[in-house]
Order: sequence, then C-alpha cells, then structure tokens
Amino acid sequence: MFSTETKQNKCSLSRHAKVPKARDHKKKKEKKKENTILLRKRLVVMRVAHRRFNAGK
Repeated sequence: MFSTETKQNKCSLSRHAKVPKARDHKKKKEKKKENTILLRKRLVVMRVAHRRFNAGK
C-alpha cells in the first residue's frame, strides 16, 4: 500500500513540475532563432580565422 502511494505522489509532483515549463513557446522559438544566427556568425568567424592562421604559416 505504501509503495503505491509514494508512486502516485511522485507522478503528481512531476506533472506539477512540468506546468511552468510549458509557457511562451513563441518567445522560446525567437530565442532559439537568435542563438542559431549567433552560432552561424561565430562559425563563419572561426572559419575565416583558421584560413588566416593557415595562410600565415
């Protein structure tokens, strides 16, 4: 009896914990877009830097 009770409590707790996360998907998407753009810029910069570095050898 006791084990099943704790199991149910855990389930309900996890369900409650997930509630605040499921908010404002649009904002999250925009943030992700910004991050991907930044990442791409950084990748380009790194590529150019490597080219310069290898040319300097």
